[in-house]
This record gives sequence, C-alpha cells and structure tokens, in this order.
Amino acid sequence: MNISKHFICIAVFLLTLLFSSCNLGNKNVDHGYYVQDFDNLYYWYHPAQVTKERAHSGSYSTYVDETHPFSQTFEMNLGEAKYKGYKKIRIKAWCFKETVDTQAGLSASVTSGSTQLAYNSSDLAVNLLRPQSWGLCTFSLDLPEENPADGLIRVYLWTVAGHKAYVDDVEIIFKK
Repeated sequence: MNISKHFICIAVFLLTLLFSSCNLGNKNVDHGYYVQDFDNLYYWYHPAQVTKERAHSGSYSTYVDETHPFSQTFEMNLGEAKYKGYKKIRIKAWCFKETVDTQAGLSASVTSGSTQLAYNSSDLAVNLLRPQSWGLCTFSLDLPEENPADGLIRVYLWTVAGHKAYVDDVEIIFKK
C-alpha cells in the first residue's frame, strides 16, 4: 500500500509538472509571444535608447523626447510572420506621459520601402487619462494580405512635438 501511495504522489506531481509546463510553453517566441522590459537591452545593444529616469518594472524603460522622436523599436520581417501563419498582432505596453496634452503614441506599422501597408496606434493624450503615472495601452493590428520581400513590422513609441514619454514592459502577441 505504501508503494502505491508513493506511485500516485509521483504520478500526480509529474502530471502537474507536465500541464504547467504546457501553459508556460505557449508564452515564447515559437508561439508568437515577444516581451521586452528594456532591462537586459541596456547590456545587449549600445547605444540603446533606454533610461533609468522612469520604469514600470525593473530599472529601465525606453523613451521619446525632442531629440529622440522614436523609441527603441521592435522589428520583424513580415515574411517570417506570414510564414508562421500570423494574421494579427496584439500589442500591450505600459506607457507614461509627462503632461496631460503629451502628443505621443504607441504604434505598430507594416511597411514596404516607403509605403505603409498597415498602421494602428494608441494615442497617449487620449488613452492615458492621468499624467505622471503608468497606464496600460492595448491595441491590435491586422497584418496585410500582401507579402513584399522587404515588408517590415515595427512596434515603437513616437512623438511629433518632442514631448517626453516612456514605454516599458511591451508584449507583442501574434495571432493566427
């Protein structure tokens, strides 16, 4: 009887481990899940456009201001996304604006050369109600049907008026 109790305990443990690893396995690049908190980026790429001035989590975030109209940018070849069968992107990120009227946006685009094939954005002036605090921005982008060889997907924060804004803990989730 003791052996059977041990066997059942071990079996339950192994099944629990198996099912929990299956759930964690779906949150990786092989399943279209990309995440960036900008803490490790500081050590990988110089000169990385990151700062310790503000962070939602960890120590670093990326930013825009009057001398940096575009933040650190996620880039992926459109052909790679199409090959994997992706049709849509869901973007979630924590953003921070300095003032109520900050003119900045968290954006996703698909381009081919100078031609914009798809675009969507979350306007910080509209979607973040309070300045001087972090707020969650979410939106989606449908990938275009066409697949030019030079097609490029980008996710970034940008400002048109040189206003200071930050983004951290970016999640980019590709959907089939």
